[in-house]
Amino acid sequence: MPRYYFHIREGNVLMPDDEGRFFPGLPAARNELMASLREIVSEQLLHGTEIEGRQFEIADEAGDVLAIVPFTSLLR
Repeated sequence: MPRYYFHIREGNVLMPDDEGRFFPGLPAARNELMASLREIVSEQLLHGTEIEGRQFEIADEAGDVLAIVPFTSLLR
């Protein structure tokens, strides 16, 4: 099973996920990320934290970014 990393990018700053998690494929990794993102975004909005310009980057073990998920994608 491949390992996927959920890096957080805020502008030019990258906060890497050094551990990653195993999923059967990218769709499963993205589904898990979306569930987590709902909690993260709701907490940040509750505390008045700006989410514009923040995003998750799903990367594979080679470091290739396979998907970008902006925090604001949950608001659309």
